[in-house]
Amino acid sequence: MARMFSLGKSKENRELWALELSNNPGATEAKPNARYVANMHGDEPASRQLLLGLAEWLCQYHTTDSRAAEIVNGMHLYLVPTVNPDGFDLRQRHNIEDVDLNRDFPDPLLLGTTGLPPTGKEQPETLALMQWMSATHFVASASLHEGAVVANYPWDGMTDPNNTYSASPDDATFRHLASVYADAHSDMHDSIEFAGGITNGAQWYPISGGMQDWAYASGQCMELTVEMSQDKWPAADLLPGLFEAHLPALLAFPLAAAFSGLRGDVHQLLPTAQGNATDDDIPLPAVITVQDL
Repeated sequence: MARMFSLGKSKENRELWALELSNNPGATEAKPNARYVANMHGDEPASRQLLLGLAEWLCQYHTTDSRAAEIVNGMHLYLVPTVNPDGFDLRQRHNIEDVDLNRDFPDPLLLGTTGLPPTGKEQPETLALMQWMSATHFVASASLHEGAVVANYPWDGMTDPNNTYSASPDDATFRHLASVYADAHSDMHDSIEFAGGITNGAQWYPISGGMQDWAYASGQCMELTVEMSQDKWPAADLLPGLFEAHLPALLAFPLAAAFSGLRGDVHQLLPTAQGNATDDDIPLPAVITVQDL
């Protein structure tokens, strides 16, 4: 139920490992894809361990826990424990080239929201993520960080210099998904700093070149940035409690993004030799539009 593969290599030639969890790993199916990406900032390592813990938990409980079963049997969940192994090795935020990878993506609010291919200036870690995300259609994603406890949603960039709240076209859906995570967490929703444990990115602090905005604009992926811990380097004996606090949210978010709302499959019936329709069918790639929506 697990497949490990490399997205590419870092500037220092370290593998960028990803783990796919599914009852049919490696297969292209009519199932939603979701992902968690951790340790984009090398000095925020706790999420590395939490994703490894999530992988172990899903493998252990997918036959006994309904949430784990729905994830493993109903979708493909990808985990990237570290996208900045060089920065982690140096205990620094940036990669080996002193570039903040979460400022290294083509910015849709500066360049426009159509296409957003690589500019040729991206770091190898950024480029590996972009190529993978462009080749795989993800319905949802979260980039995991440390330094606060909040679920952050697009836009991170400013759309109006006179308005600090930078609403995307799917603002209501993003607020819902961020609340799903915050409400499932043990205490994120009780935040004093952030109402309900969620925040619009630009309203908190605007950035340019973040992965969250690029993934949403380029890949139509509902991506959050989740700040998981006030302490960037929690002691090892605190990690089990941090995992328990986040586990319900790490399960709830991809399930809500993949399986709530209007969804379904488009299938083609396979005829018999005599031309009669049968119960056998195949899923088809399709685009469904709703009139006046």
